[in-house]
Amino acid sequence: MVRVVFWNVRGVCGRDFAQNIRLLCRRNFPDILLLAETKSESDGNFRCLMSMGFDGMSYVPSVGRSGGIVAVWITAKIDVTVVRQDRQFIHLRCSGVGIQSSYVTAVYALSCSSQKQILWTELGHMASTMVEPWTLIGDFNDVAATIERSGGSEANVRRMTLFSDRIHQCHLLDLGAVGPRFTWRGPRLRGGRRLFERLDRGLANEVFFSSFPECTVQVLSRTKFSDHNPICLEYGVNAIPVCRNRCFRFEAMWIKHANYNEFLNHNWDNGTDLLSSLNLLQGSLLDWNKEVFGFIEKQKQNILNRIYGIQRAVGYPHSTYLCNLEMELQEELERLLKLEEIKWFQKSRSEWITNGDRNTRYYHLKAKMRKRRNRIVMLKNGNGEWVDKEEDLRLLILNHFKSLFCADF
Repeated sequence: MVRVVFWNVRGVCGRDFAQNIRLLCRRNFPDILLLAETKSESDGNFRCLMSMGFDGMSYVPSVGRSGGIVAVWITAKIDVTVVRQDRQFIHLRCSGVGIQSSYVTAVYALSCSSQKQILWTELGHMASTMVEPWTLIGDFNDVAATIERSGGSEANVRRMTLFSDRIHQCHLLDLGAVGPRFTWRGPRLRGGRRLFERLDRGLANEVFFSSFPECTVQVLSRTKFSDHNPICLEYGVNAIPVCRNRCFRFEAMWIKHANYNEFLNHNWDNGTDLLSSLNLLQGSLLDWNKEVFGFIEKQKQNILNRIYGIQRAVGYPHSTYLCNLEMELQEELERLLKLEEIKWFQKSRSEWITNGDRNTRYYHLKAKMRKRRNRIVMLKNGNGEWVDKEEDLRLLILNHFKSLFCADF
C-alpha cells in the first residue's frame, strides 16, 4: 500500500513548522509527503524533514513569498523518480517491490487565472500521453460545485464550470474524500459567515481507478499552523476493508435470456406461501446465474476463437454451412455483449443509456466508483473521534443499533 499526504502549509519558516509536520507524520506515516505554498526559495528549510525518515527530496522554489512545492519520500519503502517539475506541480513516477508502477503529481494552482490556464494546459498535455495509472493530489484553488463551499459571497458559477470542464477535458475523475467536507477555512467577511471551501482534492485517470478501485482519500484534521486541512491518499492493496457478505440482487440480464420463462415456471413453487417461494427461487437463481452467466468472458473468447477458425478455413467464402455457422456465432456474441452491457449498466446505476453504443467500459468504471462511494471507510463515534479500523467499525455500528433497539423498549 502507498500512502501519500499532501498539505498546503502556508510557509515553512519557524519552529512551529517542524512540530506540526512531525505530528502529521507520527499520526499518518506517509511514504510520500507533499507540501505546497512553502514560501521558501532554498532547500535549507526542509532539512528537518530528513530527521523524520525522509531521504529523497525534490522541491520547486518559491518566487519571493509566493508558491513553492516540496516532495519528500522514504526510499526504503518506495522508488520515486522525478519526471518533471514546474512552478505549479511536481510529477513523480512511483514503483517498488509489490507496488504497481504509477504516477503521482503534486499540484499547487496559483490563484491567478492566467497561471491556472498554463497549469491545465500542461496537465492536458500529460493526460494525452498517459497510459499508466495517474493520480493528482493538491490544492487546485477552485471548487467544482456549490456544495463544495459554504459562507462568503455568492459563488462564481462560471469559474466552477471552467474547473469542471478542465477536469473532464483531461479525462480525470474526482477520488472523493472521507472526513470533513471542506479543506480550507477562509476569512470571516464583515456582516457575513466565514468562508469554507473544498480546494484540496485527489483526481485520477481511468487506468488508476481500474488498477486501484479501493483507493481512499481522507481529509485530516486542520491545525492552527495552516488554514488548510492535510489530505491523505492511500492506494494499493487493503486500502478499504472488503465486505464479506453480498446481499442478493436481481440481475436485469436474466430476463433477457431465452430460457428465463421456462426456468421461472420450473422453479416457482405454487404450493407454499410467497416468502418461502421467493427464498427458494433466490437460491435457484444464484445457481442458474453461475451456470449460465458466470463465464461470459470465457464464452465470448470461445465464440471469437470459433469465428476466427471459420474465417481462416480454406473453403469459407464458398461454404454455405460455414457462412451460416458464422452468422449464428456472431448473433450469439452480440447477445452476450448486450447481456454484459445490461449487467454493468445496472451495477453503475446510470441514468441514461445510448442504444447501439457499446458502453460496457464506461458502466464498469461507474460501477467501481459507486462501489467506492457505498463503502463505509470511517465513522465518528459518540466522543467525536473518527474510527477507521474494520473491527472497531463493526463494533461501533453494532452498538449503535443495539442502543436504538434498547431505547425503543
